[in-house]
Amino acid sequence: MPRTTRLLLTVDARSYGGAEVYVSHLLEHLPDTYLCTLLATRPVPRQLEEATRDRGAELVLVPRVSTKFDLPGQLQLVRALRSIGPQLVHVNMADAANHRYALGAAHLLGRPAVATVHTATALLPGLQGVVLGAAFRRVRGVIAVSSEIATHLHDGLGVPKSRVKTVANGIPAADMIDRAHRTATVRVGAMGRLTGQKGFDLLLQAVAELVLMGRSVEVVVAGEGVELGRLERLAEGLPVRFMGFVEDTAAFLAAVDIFCLPSRWEGLPFALLEGMMSGLPCVATDVGDVAEVLGDAGVIVPANDVASLVRALDELVRSPDRRMALGRAAHERVRKRYSMRSMVESTAAVYQEALAG
Repeated sequence: MPRTTRLLLTVDARSYGGAEVYVSHLLEHLPDTYLCTLLATRPVPRQLEEATRDRGAELVLVPRVSTKFDLPGQLQLVRALRSIGPQLVHVNMADAANHRYALGAAHLLGRPAVATVHTATALLPGLQGVVLGAAFRRVRGVIAVSSEIATHLHDGLGVPKSRVKTVANGIPAADMIDRAHRTATVRVGAMGRLTGQKGFDLLLQAVAELVLMGRSVEVVVAGEGVELGRLERLAEGLPVRFMGFVEDTAAFLAAVDIFCLPSRWEGLPFALLEGMMSGLPCVATDVGDVAEVLGDAGVIVPANDVASLVRALDELVRSPDRRMALGRAAHERVRKRYSMRSMVESTAAVYQEALAG
C-alpha cells in the first residue's frame, strides 16, 4: 500500500476566487494517499466547505490575522496548525503577501511547507518585504501558476530558481457546446470578482462603443464584488446584466457567444480556461500568461486599451464563422495543454520533493 501523507491545505478565503477554486480542485482530485485538512479563515466560502465535506476531510476555521501586530490572531493560527499536526503544509496565496502568516506558523513549528502564488502584484515595502523574502526562501517548494509569477518570485523575493516550479492551472475536461443556433443578438460573457483588477469597466466602455456602431450585442457578467455599484452606474442604458455569483458556470457559458477577459493583471485565470473548454471564442488582455494560454486560438489585446477591445469584439460579433473556428481551436488547446491530471500530478511532484527535504 502507498504511504499516506497528512496534508494541510491553507487558504485566506476572502471570496471564492482563483486561489479558492484551485484548493477546491485539489481537494477533489488529489489521490487518496493524501489525508487532507483544510485550514481556512472565517468566513469560508460555501464552495470550499462543500469540497472539504465531499472529500471527507476536516475543516478548521481560524480568524483572519489582520496585521503584523495581531499577535492573538497569529497565536491562534500557530495553535491550530500544531493541533492538526500535518506532515506537509500547502499555503495558498492570492499574491505573495496574502496569507503570509501561515508561512510563518509553519516555519515556527518546523513543518515543511510549499506555497502556491496565484498573481504577481507589488511587493511589501521596506522591512516587511525583506521579512517576506526570507520566509519564501525557507519554503521547500514554491508553485507559480504562470511564468510571470515565477520571475516575480525570483527577481522580487530572491527565491532560488531551482525552488520555483511553474505549474499551470488545469480544469476537468468537458464537451464543447454547440452554439450553431443562436439569435441575432451576440451575447458576450465575462466572469470574475467585481474589482478593478478584472477590468469590467473597460468592457462596459467597449460595449457602449459597439452600441453606437449599431451592433446587436449584449453583455452578461457573472460575479460579486466591491465594484458592483460603480459598474451598475457605468452600465446604465446599456444592454448589460449583472448576474451575481453564478452557481452553474457551465450553463452560464453555454448561453453566451463570446468570452471576454478584460483584466488589468492576472496569473493564469480559471475563468479563461473554463471559457475555452466550453468552446467559446475568447478575447483577452495580454496579462500574466494569458497570451501563452490562448496562443492562436483566441484574440489578444493590450491591457487598458478600450479601442483595441472594441475592434476585437466587433470582428467576432460580425463573423459567426470566425467565432466557431476560434471556439473549436480554444477547446482543443485547453484539453491538450491544461488538464486537471497534469496540474494535480505536477503539484504532487512538488509535494514529494518537499517531503524528501
